[in-house]
Amino acid sequence: RMDTVGCAPFRERLLGSQSGSHLLQRAFSSSVPQRSQVVRAASQVVVSGRELTVGERIVPCTKRPFYGDVSYILTGTSFFTDIEDAALADDETKLARWKQSIAAGPAEVRDCVRENWEAEYTSIDNSTIQIHAAHLAASLGSVSVMAWLCDVFGADCLDRQAVIRMGQREQNHYTPLMSALFMSKTKAAIWLLNRGARATIPNVDGLTPCHLLAEYGLTRERADSRLKSLGLLLAKLVERSADLSALSGPMLSRSDSTAERIRNRTPLEIGVGMRSSFPKQALHLLTTSFHNPARGALFQEVSIVAGVNPYAAEVLLEAMRSLDIGEVRKRLAEEVSQLVAKGEHMDKFLQTLRMSPVAGVQLLELLMMEPHVKEPHRHPLPLYTYLADGFMLPAYQPPTSDGGFPEWARTNLVECGKGHGYVDDGRPRIACGDCGSAGAVACCRGACHCSLCRRCLIKKASEGPRDNKTPPKWHMQFAETLPQDPMLYSTVHAVLVRVLHLPGVINLRLLGILSRVPAETHYNSIFSEVSVNSITRCIWSNCVPMYWFTMAEELLLLCVLLVMGVEPPAIEHQVVQNALRAVVLAHLLLAVLKVAWGVATCEALVDLSPRRFVPLFLMCDIVSGFFLCCVLHLPAPVHTGFDKVLVTVNVLVRCSLLILKCRSVLTIGPTIMSVQKAFSQMIGMFALISIVFVSFFFCFVIFKDTDRTIYFVFVYLFQALVLADRDTAEAISGLDMAGEQKLDFHQELFTGHDGDEWILQCSLWVTILSSSLFSLVLLNLMIGIYTKSYEQIEPVAAYLFQQVRTKQCTTFMLQPAWQSALRIRRTPQLSSRLIRMSIGTASLGCVVLFVLSLWGEAHVFVSAVLLFLCAMLSEVLLVYPVADIGERDHYLWVSYRADFKEAFGMRDNSDEMHRLRQELEGIRVALDGLERTIRKD
Repeated sequence: RMDTVGCAPFRERLLGSQSGSHLLQRAFSSSVPQRSQVVRAASQVVVSGRELTVGERIVPCTKRPFYGDVSYILTGTSFFTDIEDAALADDETKLARWKQSIAAGPAEVRDCVRENWEAEYTSIDNSTIQIHAAHLAASLGSVSVMAWLCDVFGADCLDRQAVIRMGQREQNHYTPLMSALFMSKTKAAIWLLNRGARATIPNVDGLTPCHLLAEYGLTRERADSRLKSLGLLLAKLVERSADLSALSGPMLSRSDSTAERIRNRTPLEIGVGMRSSFPKQALHLLTTSFHNPARGALFQEVSIVAGVNPYAAEVLLEAMRSLDIGEVRKRLAEEVSQLVAKGEHMDKFLQTLRMSPVAGVQLLELLMMEPHVKEPHRHPLPLYTYLADGFMLPAYQPPTSDGGFPEWARTNLVECGKGHGYVDDGRPRIACGDCGSAGAVACCRGACHCSLCRRCLIKKASEGPRDNKTPPKWHMQFAETLPQDPMLYSTVHAVLVRVLHLPGVINLRLLGILSRVPAETHYNSIFSEVSVNSITRCIWSNCVPMYWFTMAEELLLLCVLLVMGVEPPAIEHQVVQNALRAVVLAHLLLAVLKVAWGVATCEALVDLSPRRFVPLFLMCDIVSGFFLCCVLHLPAPVHTGFDKVLVTVNVLVRCSLLILKCRSVLTIGPTIMSVQKAFSQMIGMFALISIVFVSFFFCFVIFKDTDRTIYFVFVYLFQALVLADRDTAEAISGLDMAGEQKLDFHQELFTGHDGDEWILQCSLWVTILSSSLFSLVLLNLMIGIYTKSYEQIEPVAAYLFQQVRTKQCTTFMLQPAWQSALRIRRTPQLSSRLIRMSIGTASLGCVVLFVLSLWGEAHVFVSAVLLFLCAMLSEVLLVYPVADIGERDHYLWVSYRADFKEAFGMRDNSDEMHRLRQELEGIRVALDGLERTIRKD
């Protein structure tokens, strides 16, 4: 290790000088830190026939520990003291003076022996690490000293690796660049990279500078400039060919917790760890997609980031918008197609959506792309079309290309050998009639019961004359014939046709996540996006029959309760009484079954524990069942007042549940949501009014006459304060000073303890104070607050309405009828038509048996069970055609208004506010920097 380096002419001149040895000895003894100990005296070595001097080794050789608070004590020559002094000198004059003294004195001798410029320290694992002077200069952040070392030793010293010794084994360790990053010396690190330092050299643990930055961040950097410095450093590292997808080393010789955490990890996987010091709001800086979209894995990276910091995932996707969005979409679609081939795309996406709903929806928006048009000159995408709801038209269709991708193309009419057409009503366990492969996607409309897989269906569709090809039915819905009368163009809009490149997106778990998104503005904005709107509208169009059937059931039960309370049948009409009781008991059985089924299957279907599932999806059924139990024991007919009260309570409960169901109706749903959400924001105001009311109530309880009850005082005080009724106020206070009550009732309703003037006058003024406070302040304030709350909620009511529909569809898909229909569809033995006919016949048979049981005066439980089975079979029959929609690997197509964002969206305003905040933040940072510059000057 005694090789000579540096400048040969200086070495020759100094070795030929008689005073060289004296100068060298004086140089080695200068600037030595106080309390240092000499561990090895100076020695002479012979290199190439010349005698050179190695300086004495002292410990410590620096005034401060190496790496600061880590407190590594260096053992080396006094040159390290000179380097430390020069690096810590913040004065250019001092630095210049130091360089002049080095150049004029024995510095040339010091350049001759490498050991003079090396120091070592003992690490915490008792290994010995040898560093170069460049490591010390980099750790102190001195660009001037590193530039001088680079001039003396050459550019190779910038990549000089420390050497770690463990026993007899030596291995290369970290570089000066890593020392600068570890000590958060941003300027020094950027200077090293600009001068050619390599960004790909790993240390002994296989950690590159990117891994090191992901683990430690820039903890010693000022908080206000940390994120900016991280952005600059990582951009420069990537520019210098750093690979953000590279894995760290296996670290086979280490078993500590740190090694377990960072072993075989990418910088992003290290940075997301809870024990990592990297700022979690800047995790997007560690992704390949952000720096190089063409090589990134955005789908995977968003999933990793969202698992730790949902906001960071949103920041990453917002940052991707500023890049070449076409390149981002192309690479993202390629990545998703690779995951689709492995069958992992939905699990990965649902993981992201669960952790960060906003980031998940932003991914969906990036995957909404224009479809490939096979014959654009013959069958182009529509530019104008008819939209029934004025916003969009979705379609959930299987892939139409040979490669399994969505494609806008004409097809031939596919028929079986008997001339029957095919319908997209296949079941995954049925074998194809042509090739015999499992997984048919289309079944014959006729009685021959043949089926085709996707490959054979596409093959048959592509055969035949080219001119005979016609658009599929759903294509024709996207391109409706426009009316001739321009006055009818109110529902005709300029449209964009897009396809969501994520097959199987209508998924029960996905709908479950959207259903439980918090009702906050930040999260409600996802329901303004095209992707979520199309998913919601598509699944709702398939659930409409089920919705109206359940509404009919609720209306039937409400009518039964009204009959029981208003006009109960006479006791001799036993058939009618049994029918009414059977309807109530059948609804109770339905509610019990739904609750039991939901609790048993919630974890398997939507990954929710029963404790979280019940309040979200089963609360209405529980409340309904509880109150229905209260009317089962009532006699026939209902005759007592308590019985009528129970029926009345049930009527109110049914009406409330009907109102909740009406939230899914387009005409009144958004209005109901606005009223409901605005009312929920008034809870604080109601609490304040209640506290004030109770305070005055205590006063009037003390003032009351001895023959009045506390309940009487409460009711009359409520009327006096809330309803502003003067007559009721006179009944509990001395407000009637003119004796008007004697004219009406021939007595005073409030005597004040036999005319006690103190009570009469005090109650009078308390009434005046309380009435004024309620009438002039609290009630008016409550109206004003409610009005403002309603105005704030009303713009987002449409998005709350979409979430309610999503939750309603999720509830249907979780019910036993839907799941039973799904299991029946998976049965390959019978045809679809035969199954539907069987279910319909069984339902009709239950109706007949129900009527016979009533006519034969069978036990009411038997009639209720038959009615219950009829309702269940009817629901199964309604949802059977679409029961497997959550298992279809179809693509979601949507034709929507070109101005959808302006007509329905929320994101534009939020994006504008976000841009303004960024501009204000930039102005603030610039002003802070200007202020610091002025102070420094």
